[in-house]
Amino acid sequence: MSSRSPKQRGSAVEGAIIQKVPELTHTTADHWDAITTAAVHDIETFQDLDVDCDTEIEIKSAAVVISGDRCGRFYLREQQHEALLEKGGWYLFTVAPPHEIEPLAMRLVPAAVVDEMIDAWVIVEDRAPFKQFAWSQFIEPSEVNR
Repeated sequence: MSSRSPKQRGSAVEGAIIQKVPELTHTTADHWDAITTAAVHDIETFQDLDVDCDTEIEIKSAAVVISGDRCGRFYLREQQHEALLEKGGWYLFTVAPPHEIEPLAMRLVPAAVVDEMIDAWVIVEDRAPFKQFAWSQFIEPSEVNR
């Protein structure tokens, strides 16, 4: 798995998540990865949630560590975030060991909650505006066994 690019790794993790969570089905939409096929209510993987059927879900993955002991990052693109926000969608944040796709921990977070955490988008020449978050901003480190 180490030879995969971050995008390839993200796609592989996405597939593993969709197989693991029966309420999700893959979609080919431009701005999200999955749609809920049933309501998600307090299942084993997610706590105290009420996500309706037919809700757009963007799956974001991060390696538990990158370069030494630094937490991996979730990479959000502004255009994608705005589309998900407009639909009332959710992010499914997941953390996996480096070079692996099986999740160590997952968290569903409404795009509206994530929006409140975005103070500004990073603008770099030749790239779409983006924002990065350490996975520890959404998932308790105690839930992840490094």
